Amino acid sequence: MIENNFVKSRIFQEPLYGLNERVWSFTIGKCIVIFSHFESLLLLLYIFFLKNFQIGHDGDKPSDSVIGRVRLTPEGTKHFESLKDDDKRRKEFYEKLREELAIAIPADLERITTTERVEIDTSIPSDFPKQIFLSINIEKPKKDKTEQERSADLLLKDLDSLIRHKPVTPIAFGENSRYLDQDYGYKPLRKNSFLNFHMRTVFKRIVFKREEFQLNILFDILNL
Repeated sequence: MIENNFVKSRIFQEPLYGLNERVWSFTIGKCIVIFSHFESLLLLLYIFFLKNFQIGHDGDKPSDSVIGRVRLTPEGTKHFESLKDDDKRRKEFYEKLREELAIAIPADLERITTTERVEIDTSIPSDFPKQIFLSINIEKPKKDKTEQERSADLLLKDLDSLIRHKPVTPIAFGENSRYLDQDYGYKPLRKNSFLNFHMRTVFKRIVFKREEFQLNILFDILNL
C-alpha cells in the first residue's frame, strides 16, 4: 500500500495517487507492461540507485571482472543446438571456445570463463534464422600477476574488436570461435553488479500484451 502524495509528478510537480491494489500498469507505446507491487518498488529502487550512485557505470575506472556474452551466427546456433543431447560435447564446445578466445586476445585461459548460460536472441524477427547468446566472462588477474596483465576492461575492448573484425583475426580460424557473430561482437551485461542479476529476473516475469515488443529492448534501454 502506497499512500496518496507519496510520489510527485516529475513534469508537473504535483502529488500522485497512491496504490490501492497490488499492481501497477505501465504503457509503453502500444505495449502494456504489468508489474506486481513488489516489482514496482524494486524497479523504482533500482532507478534511484542507478541515477544517484551510477551503478555499473565506472567511466574509466578499471573493472575487476566483466560479465558478458557473445552471439552465435545462425550456422553456429544450428551447430550448437545439435549438441543439446550430448552434455560432454557441449562442454567440449565451451572449453574449446575458451581456449581459442584466450589465444586470440591473448590472455591466460583461467581469465576467460563461462557459466554455460544460453539465451535466445528475441530481437531476431521470427522469419529470420534463430540465434543464441553464450555466456563469456573475463576474470580479474591474480594478485601476483596484477601488474603484468591487462585489466578486464582492456581485454573486453580487445575481444569485441577481434570478433567484429573476425575475417582478418584469429577468431575466423578457430574451430568454434568462427561461429561468433561479428555484427554483435562481445558485450558486457553489467560489471560486477549483483543487483543486475535480480533485475533481469524481475523483468523476465513482466507480462506483455503484444509479443512483438521485445524484452531485449527494455534491457538495452536500462543498459542491463
